[in-house]
Amino acid sequence: MRVPSAAPSFKTTGLYFISENFLPDPQWEAVHYKPSQLTFPFFSSEPTVIVLEVYAPFLQQYEKLLKEMKELSLQTQLIFFSLDLAENALVDLFNLQRPFRLIPHARIAELQKPIQEAMEQGQNLKQEQVLYQLFREQNKELQEMTQNLESRIEKRQNHIEEARARLSAANEKNIFLQKCLFAVHNSTTIADLEKTVTELLHEPLSLDWFRIQLELSLTSNLLETPASTSLYRFPLTLAQRDYGQLLFARKSQTAFRRDEKELLETLSEAISFCVEKMLQIERNRELQSQWQSTFNAILDPVCLIDENYNLHLVNKSLSPKKQVLGKKCYEILFQRQSPCTDCQRGQTFRLRESGENAKVYDVFSQSMVIDYQKSYFHLYRDISQQLGLERQLVESAKLAELGTISSSIAHELNNPLGGMINFIQLIKMDLPAQDPLRPDVDEMEKAALRCKDIVKNLLSFSRTAKESEVHDIPLVDVIKRAIMITELRTRSLGIRIQFPDSEEALTVRGRFNPLAQVFCNILQNSYESIITKRKTIPDFKGEIIIQISTTEKGIDIDIFDNGVGLANNETHHFFDPLFTTKDPEKHSGLGLTLAKQILTEHSARIDLTTQKDGRTRAHLHFPRLSSHAF
Repeated sequence: MRVPSAAPSFKTTGLYFISENFLPDPQWEAVHYKPSQLTFPFFSSEPTVIVLEVYAPFLQQYEKLLKEMKELSLQTQLIFFSLDLAENALVDLFNLQRPFRLIPHARIAELQKPIQEAMEQGQNLKQEQVLYQLFREQNKELQEMTQNLESRIEKRQNHIEEARARLSAANEKNIFLQKCLFAVHNSTTIADLEKTVTELLHEPLSLDWFRIQLELSLTSNLLETPASTSLYRFPLTLAQRDYGQLLFARKSQTAFRRDEKELLETLSEAISFCVEKMLQIERNRELQSQWQSTFNAILDPVCLIDENYNLHLVNKSLSPKKQVLGKKCYEILFQRQSPCTDCQRGQTFRLRESGENAKVYDVFSQSMVIDYQKSYFHLYRDISQQLGLERQLVESAKLAELGTISSSIAHELNNPLGGMINFIQLIKMDLPAQDPLRPDVDEMEKAALRCKDIVKNLLSFSRTAKESEVHDIPLVDVIKRAIMITELRTRSLGIRIQFPDSEEALTVRGRFNPLAQVFCNILQNSYESIITKRKTIPDFKGEIIIQISTTEKGIDIDIFDNGVGLANNETHHFFDPLFTTKDPEKHSGLGLTLAKQILTEHSARIDLTTQKDGRTRAHLHFPRLSSHAF
């Protein structure tokens, strides 16, 4: 590998591998340097991780490198490996720049995990540094805005005090002005302010109307001013820019006198301050509303808690209706009486609810200091569906692989089974009808033919149904096919499946294999329920009964089992994707969901109920052929 002589350009991974005797793993995408070829100053940018072989001949280069890191205050994570150095020299290096990991061995394979951890630590430090810088900039901007506002408030207050001092000579005028200022400051809206000023100045100044005209047209537009109207204007300014004006008018050609203008100017100062305050309050409300809307728009629950787990701030996703501030986060979120056992505030961690249908959350926790108190900002992301989908993908892959294996095994068994049947039939041809071995040979032929039927069913069941395979299907044959496949399991368990033969031609339109899958899934659910009951009653005799009947509306099929039955509080969840009352690591919860989906495609429906005698009943209804979706 060529070693650059000049300052390096970074890889996207930000990983430097400095070694004289070893090469980095190509998968790391690291930049490789030899200590003998290092030039100083070395750093032009800040790498995330440096993996350094501690090799005695290049101690001086290492010291220069670490001193440069210290001078630049880099957040780079160091990993020392192959510690071929005296103890005191190694301590000196350690004191120059404390490493993230010390690995005494020289095996490259052992560096993979420490590098990954160091990369994560380095990225976290960089993110924290960016967040801190952003916080400082925003804090500085807020301080500047506060100082600017305080300065303007102080300026306006000084103007008001000067006006009061000039009016102190005339007590009556002073009282009137105080009354005006009091009324102005008590106004809450611009329209209210206009009405108040007009009423106050109507008698002493014969004022007919007063308007506040803004560039943004926050008030109503002014009417055209007649030529016989006297007008006094006072500009509204902010940051040396005019943003509007105050208009005082009376229906008289007599111009405003000097003392009247002084009164209006003094009053206008107060009005100007009030207008600015109202606009600032309106802007603050708008900004607060935007911030709150953004905070509430987060779909995941978000909250701010203190050291004692008390909620100080929540969004609507966490508490849309009830008041939860001041309560414990674990009480509101997880209905617990004590903090969650897996809670790791200030870090990213995972929580799982207790009980059935428990949800799983990834919690992103960030510590911060608010009002000199340590607080934590938590974002809860529900990953239950994500984990379920991952489990669904695994189950789908298993089913696909199982179909391939079943098909392969069935094809491999067909040839020897065919040969066996041929030889058995040849033996039968050579045996007389009264030969004592003839019944045994007949049983051998029946067993071989049964094996051939099982192989045929496996091939049919593992074959993917196509759109062209939609046709009229004998429903009884579908049920028999599902029973034959299920009996491969139930016979060994001693569970009987009763299905009386029906000579009536019951036909539905659809695909054979998916419908067989429906009945296989329901039968599997039934015998698993019986197996569960046997755990408490070892000698329990399980049975599954299938009944079929027809009505004017269509075909009804009932499948009964005497297993553990259904829980009333779970009946509305049975067809939910990934819902299961069994171990989720062993059962995907997709059986009944898939069955319902297939039946819906065939315009059929399914219901699960518990009978009075405790048996579970799966009721399937197929409509007449004319009403099918196919």
